[in-house]
Amino acid sequence: MSEKDRADSLIFTGDDGEEILFTIIADTRINGRNYLLVTDRPDDEECEVCILKETSGDEEAESTYIILEDETELDIVAKIFEEDTELSIER
Repeated sequence: MSEKDRADSLIFTGDDGEEILFTIIADTRINGRNYLLVTDRPDDEECEVCILKETSGDEEAESTYIILEDETELDIVAKIFEEDTELSIER
């Protein structure tokens, strides 16, 4: 994996310990909180995406993210990503 690829990717470890390599499509910051739009199949035009929400504080050395599940927050963040990327995000 090249340095550029690593900069645009992250390894997400689920609650069950399974690791998933996500490709970052876009990022945004809302009300002091960072969000990432990611996919695990970047070469697939019909790929599924998910939104990750940063839960770590600014003072922490490593970022921690969760999959965004709150419907209201998900709608708000998805709309912003749709405007920024011109993608259609199904919810």
